[in-house]
Parts: sequence; structure tokens; C-alpha cells
Amino acid sequence: MSLSRAEIEAFKEELRLEGQACEGYTLGVVAALLHIITKAAGITPADLAGLSEQALWGIACKAHAKRPDLVHHLPDTIPLSRGEFHAVRWGLEKKTPDLPIGKDIIALTGITHGPTMARCLYAITYPMAPRIPM
Repeated sequence: MSLSRAEIEAFKEELRLEGQACEGYTLGVVAALLHIITKAAGITPADLAGLSEQALWGIACKAHAKRPDLVHHLPDTIPLSRGEFHAVRWGLEKKTPDLPIGKDIIALTGITHGPTMARCLYAITYPMAPRIPM
């Protein structure tokens, strides 16, 4: 039995959501930013139409300062991977100039918390691995 194209695409999306990467402004990241902005600032999504992703990030940082609890209570309908949630949450907490992008949680932590924290996490996660400079 072969899978249909829709089933293959659904499986790919399921694998992406289980991943730890944040590859940029995906549909889930933009939806999370819009949710935070609309709930904190009371702006309608129509008012945000046409804004660039970088502009949305800046507005979301300001909205997060107003209501920091919203990032912890995102609806389940927003399709965020673990890495994307980590990038959005800590990017907003640390007020990074842009959405942190990385291949895994350790790389994202290096962006949001600094290289020393990333090296510590690497040493904890992979205790027998050779120490590589990051």
C-alpha cells in the first residue's frame, strides 16, 4: 500500500513539529507572533497586514514586554516545533534583534543565552563527546 501525497506531507509536517530546529519565520512562528501582538496590544490582524516578518518581531517584543505571560499560553492550534517555541520564547524574553535561528536547541541557546551556556548544555548532553569549540 502506497501513501498518498497528502499523507506524505502530513508525515513530513509531523516530523518537523517533533524537531528541535528553528529555520525561520514558518507559519507557526508568524501565527504565534500575531497571537501575542493581538492579545497584548489589542491590534487586529488586518492592521498588521503587509508588515515584514522583522517588523512583526519588533512589535511582538514590545507586546511581550506588556504581557509576558502570553508566550507561555499559546493555543494548541498554532503549529510550533520544540525549537521554534524555544526560539520565540527566549528570543522575546531576551529581546533579541531578530528571531533566533539554529539547527537544534543547543545552537538556539547559544544565540539567546551566549556561547558559554551552549557549551555547558553540550557537555551535559554529550558527556563522552570530545569538547569542540563553539
